[in-house]
Amino acid sequence: MTSSEPRITVVWVAYLSTAVELSADAVPIVESDFDQVARELRAAAGSVAVNLARHSPVPVTIVP
Repeated sequence: MTSSEPRITVVWVAYLSTAVELSADAVPIVESDFDQVARELRAAAGSVAVNLARHSPVPVTIVP
């Protein structure tokens, strides 16, 4: 990829706060919530890629 090619990078950083880390019962719940958010973000990023591919004036390759 050259520097002139457009690029989409989606980054989401999840972390457990100190309060959650101290509660053994909370960790699985928060991790489950993180998983849900990750699925939603992945779907939203997939729709951006599809929209870009449909409307791009140049060829686009989408790598999942």
